[in-house]
Amino acid sequence: MSDPRPRRVNLLLLGMALTLAQALGAWAADDSKVTEDLQVGEALPETRLMLFVDGSALVRVEGEEHRLGPSEVDKELPRLLKDQSRLLLEMEDWKGFERFARQRLAGLHDLGVREMVARIEDNGEVRTRVFPLRPPTLADRVTSSDSSKRAAALDEVAAMLAAEDPSDHAKALLALRRANRYRFDGSRFLSTVRKFLDDGNHVDLSLRVLPVIGGDKSDVPRVLTYADAQDPRLRMLVPGVLYAIDPQASDAAIFPAVEKLLHDENGAVVTATYKSLWGKPSTPAMEERLVELSRHPTKGREVLYYALATRPLLRRVVAERLIEALEQAKGPYQRAVWGLRKPATDDAHPLVVDGLIRELGKQVDSRMRREAIMGLRAHGGPKAIDALNAIASNPNETETSRGAATEALKRLGAPIPELHRDPAGVAADHGSSQKELWKQLAQSNDPQLKRQALKQVTSMLERDAQRGAALQILAQAHDAVFDRSSLIPLVKPMLSSEQPLIRARALLALATMGDDALDRDSLSTFAKDESPFVREAVAKIIVHVDPKAQAPSTAKTVETLLNDEDRDVLLAMIRSSWGYPTSPAAEKRMIELSFDSRLGDDAIYYALSTRPLMRPPVVERLGRLIDDTPRHRGRSIWGLSHHSASDAARDLVVTELIDVIDESADSYDRGNAIDGLGFRGGDKAKKRLEEILDSPDESAWAKERARQALGKSNDQ
Repeated sequence: MSDPRPRRVNLLLLGMALTLAQALGAWAADDSKVTEDLQVGEALPETRLMLFVDGSALVRVEGEEHRLGPSEVDKELPRLLKDQSRLLLEMEDWKGFERFARQRLAGLHDLGVREMVARIEDNGEVRTRVFPLRPPTLADRVTSSDSSKRAAALDEVAAMLAAEDPSDHAKALLALRRANRYRFDGSRFLSTVRKFLDDGNHVDLSLRVLPVIGGDKSDVPRVLTYADAQDPRLRMLVPGVLYAIDPQASDAAIFPAVEKLLHDENGAVVTATYKSLWGKPSTPAMEERLVELSRHPTKGREVLYYALATRPLLRRVVAERLIEALEQAKGPYQRAVWGLRKPATDDAHPLVVDGLIRELGKQVDSRMRREAIMGLRAHGGPKAIDALNAIASNPNETETSRGAATEALKRLGAPIPELHRDPAGVAADHGSSQKELWKQLAQSNDPQLKRQALKQVTSMLERDAQRGAALQILAQAHDAVFDRSSLIPLVKPMLSSEQPLIRARALLALATMGDDALDRDSLSTFAKDESPFVREAVAKIIVHVDPKAQAPSTAKTVETLLNDEDRDVLLAMIRSSWGYPTSPAAEKRMIELSFDSRLGDDAIYYALSTRPLMRPPVVERLGRLIDDTPRHRGRSIWGLSHHSASDAARDLVVTELIDVIDESADSYDRGNAIDGLGFRGGDKAKKRLEEILDSPDESAWAKERARQALGKSNDQ
C-alpha cells in the first residue's frame, strides 16, 4: 500500500516557505502502516516533530500544534517536548537528518525522550527507523558547550582515574582524548597518566592523552621508551607525541628515534612518522630517508606532501628532490613549488632560484606561476630580481603575473621597470575572440589596443546576434579604465528586451558604467522580474550600484531577494551580502537561512559573520554557532571579533569573546577573540586582556597578542 500523504514540498523551489495549511496537511499520515523497524501492531508516537530544510519546525504535542520559526526551534523545543517519552520525527531527506537533526536533537534524552521514530522521505519513498536515545556519554559531556557540564564531567574523569577498576581508567582516558577542544587544567591528570606510562598500563590511550593534558619536554624520555615497543601500534604514536610535547625537538634524543622510526619494518609506523613531520625540524639524515621514501611507488606522493614540502629549512638534498618533482611534471608538483618558497641554506639557495626560474619558463598555469614568483620574492638575490624584472616588463605576461612580479620587486626594494611594448603584438582584428577582446579592454598598457577593442565591442552591440556577447565582455571588464559614457545610450534600451539573458547582462554591464548609468531605485522593479536570471543579476550588482545602501528602496530590495524562490538568486544575494549594510528584517532572514540544510553554510560564511554592524539577534546566533557547531565555530568567532557592534550588542559580543578565551584551546580562535576585545574596548574587555598579561598560565604568544590588543583598546 502506498503512503497517501502528500509529498513534502521542496521549500527552496517554493520560495523557502511552507504555509500552515500545507504543514497541517502533511500530518495526515497513514498511521496504520507498519515498517520492519516497528513491532507488529505498534502505533506511531503521538508526539510529532516535523523539521524542514529552512530550519523551521511544526510540533504536535497532546493534540495541539505549534509552528516554530528557525530562530525559535532551539528555545521552544525543550519546553514543548519535556517529559515526552516517545517522539515521531518527520523530515524531507536523510541528508538533512544526518547533518542537521542529529545535532539539534542531541539533548532530547535530558528532556525525557527515550525513543525517536524517524520517518523521512527518501527519493519519493517513506522510510521509518527507530532510534533509542541513549544518555550522553562521559566523552560527550567532556566536550559539552556547557562549561558547568564540562567541569562536572572532568571531575568524574578525575574520580575514575583515582579508582582501582582498570575499565574506569580506560573510560576516563577515552574521554580525555576528546577534551582538547576546550581549555582546561590538565595538570591534575598528569601524575596518573605518567604513572600509567611508567608502569606500562593503558599505554596506547596514555600516549594519546599526554599532549592533551599538558605533557612537556620532561616526558620525552618516558615516551621514547616506546619507540622500541614490540607493538607497532605504540611505535606509530611515538613521533607525533614527541613533536607535540617538544615541537622544536630540543631534546637531543628525539632526532635519532624519529630517524629509526622512518626505517621501521612496519609500513604503518613509517607512514605515521613522516606525517608527523609536517613543518617540524629534521636532520640531514632524516631528510635523505624522506627523499628515498618520496620515490616509493605508493607512498611517494604523501611523503612529498606531508614531509618534504614542509621542511622549515630547505637543505640541498630536499631542494634537489622538489625540483626533480617539478621537472617530472607528475604528482603534486604544485606542492613542490610551494615547498620551494621556504627559507634555504646557503648551498641550496642558488639551486632553488634556478629551479623556480626554469619553472616560470615552462609553466602556463597562473596559480603555479604565482607560487613561483612568490618563491623568488622569498629568496631574493640578483638572479631572482632579474627574473622578476623580466616578468614585470613583459607585455605578453598576464596582468596577474606582472602584478605579482611588481609586488615582489617592491618587497625586495628593487626598482620597478617600465613595460616594454611589442608593436607586433598590437592588433585587434574583427575576428578576435570574446576572451581576447575582454583582455584587450582590461589591459592598461596600450591605449591604441584598448581603443580598437572598444570600437569592436561597440560594433557588436549594434548587431542582434552579437549583443549578448558584447554585454558579457563589458560586464567582465568591470575593473578596466576607459570612458563608457558612449555605451550607456546603446545598452540602456536593452533593459526592455524580451530576452531575459539580454536584460540580465544589460544590468551587469550598466553597473560598471558609473553612478548615472543605472537608477538605484529601479533595481526594486528588476528584483521582481519574472526571470530568475534578471533577479540574480540584481543580487550581484546592488552592492556596486548602491555600495552604502543609501537609496530608500535598497533595504526592501535586499529583503525581497533574500526571500526569492530561486536558489541561485538566493545564493547570489547571500554572497553579495559580505560586509553590506542591511536592515534588521534582512538580518532576521539571514538567521533563518543559516538553519537551512542547503544554504546554511553560505548564509553563515558570507552574510551573518560579515555584518558591518553586529546587532543582538546576529550576535546571539553566532554565539550559538560557537557553542554548538564546530565547523562554524572559527568563522563565527572571526565575525564577532572583526566588526563593529551596536550599543545593545556590545556587551554581548565582549561576553562571547571572553568565553572563547576562557574555554577554547585553539590558538587561532583565542587569537581572534583577543584581537576582538582590543577592537571592542571598554572596561570589561580591558580587564580580561590585563588578566592574560598577568597570568602565569598564558603562553608568551597569547601575552604578546593581548599586549597589542590592549594598546589598540587604549587608543580608542
